[in-house]
Amino acid sequence: YGSYVPRNVRLPVAGSIIAFGDTIFAIVAAVIIFPAVFSFGMSPDQGPALAFITLPEIFTRMTAGSVVGAAFFGLLVVAAITSSVALLEIPVAYAIERWAMPRRRATFLIGGTAFLLGVPSSLGFGPLSAVKISGMPILDAVDFIASSILAPLSGLAIALFAGWHWRKAEAVEAVIFQRQWLAQLWRISIRYIAPAVVIIVFLRSLIVI
Repeated sequence: YGSYVPRNVRLPVAGSIIAFGDTIFAIVAAVIIFPAVFSFGMSPDQGPALAFITLPEIFTRMTAGSVVGAAFFGLLVVAAITSSVALLEIPVAYAIERWAMPRRRATFLIGGTAFLLGVPSSLGFGPLSAVKISGMPILDAVDFIASSILAPLSGLAIALFAGWHWRKAEAVEAVIFQRQWLAQLWRISIRYIAPAVVIIVFLRSLIVI
């Protein structure tokens, strides 16, 4: 999303703030959710099923669980919608630039396609619960493909593009480093360290090493 950031905003600062805020939020969520899971003797390593099966069962057992459950899933819906809007902007922007498609048409076309592709996942714990992909429910399989395969490969592609295809002068100018040694360190990291780390994460997610 760097192309939407004003040119006077330094990407290293913005990226650090986003990463720090996201990490703190994840830690707070874990501090809140995991004690509740453990107190009721549930397992926390259930993937997407934790939010849609385990937690609802916990809410039914706890005091004022209906209020807590409504608040939890209400916030989950808000998080899902805002994330969907952000993710939708990428293919919509591509369709607008590549095919000169009006924004409204591109939004409805791509959003509708994504909605239809998501229907099987929403039914994976109901009418389609008998359908398994590599032994996993549909939602778990889609989550594995997205988070363990597509996300690392996308990160690797971005690192290779920024480090090897993008010219150094243009990259440093776009990122806006105030110190030359930081720009050089970033260049080395994005060319060598980041791809190596992403490959290791990708292989570990596939249980190869």
